[in-house]
Amino acid sequence: MSVETSLITKTNKTPEKLDKNSEYRKELLTILQSIVQEINGELGDKLLSADGAVSRKGYNFSEKDLADQKQYISKKEDHWIRQKYEIKANDPVTEEIKLKWEKEQQKRLSELMEMAVMVILHKVLKEDYVVCRANKYDDYHGVDNIIVNKHTGTVLCAFDDVKDKSGGYYEWQKEEYATKYGSSNIAYGFTFEAGELVRKEIAEVPKFYLRFDKKQLENMLKAIDYKNINPANNEELLVYNFIIESLASQIDDLKKQGANNQLVTDKLDNFKALLPNLRDRGKIK
Repeated sequence: MSVETSLITKTNKTPEKLDKNSEYRKELLTILQSIVQEINGELGDKLLSADGAVSRKGYNFSEKDLADQKQYISKKEDHWIRQKYEIKANDPVTEEIKLKWEKEQQKRLSELMEMAVMVILHKVLKEDYVVCRANKYDDYHGVDNIIVNKHTGTVLCAFDDVKDKSGGYYEWQKEEYATKYGSSNIAYGFTFEAGELVRKEIAEVPKFYLRFDKKQLENMLKAIDYKNINPANNEELLVYNFIIESLASQIDDLKKQGANNQLVTDKLDNFKALLPNLRDRGKIK
């Protein structure tokens, strides 16, 4: 049985319609706060915000850089709001509409997906890796989650969490995949040098995508033990294995996309070399 199939069929909790997004969000934010306390406490630094995303604090961007980032985020949101509510270019986006959009964003399945992925990967990998959500600015550049090795400082990979409406895998919009994924620069990145946390932009990070259809997402949300941040249980390990195999299946294609970029190729080879260890961590107990 494939990992993808097992994620759907072996979870012993009965699937139900995702009409509890607000409750899931509340549970995810609660456990994320505990995870963030654990990570920030270990690092002795407030690297992450309460929702698991990299905080903007501590980065040495110029005033112009910060203004440009703010403008980029504002333009993105303005575009999405106008698109969603069919607001014409010459009509203003009112504060009321913006607040409505922001409230709806909190219930998005993709938002829940980002948080759930962080929770599960943290439970499995926390001994050696920092797993977190990207800062909003990087998120708006298509990076949702980041994995960084605490011992070597290697930014192992980043990925974009994609909600799949069709239920297919990989063949989804393959032309878009070829141009959108491969590597990404992370403005609010971080690494470790001589054991110390260093905030800085990280260039050419291998960028994958994680794609869950609705049923897989339902089962991931149901698999999580929200009461503790101890090592993963078997149901959480099934989701972890699905994630690792999803990433592994993309390596060769990403190497083709970045064939002319030796830095990306080397980083993908490094990720590939770590696969046996990453798979070993997902062994069902």
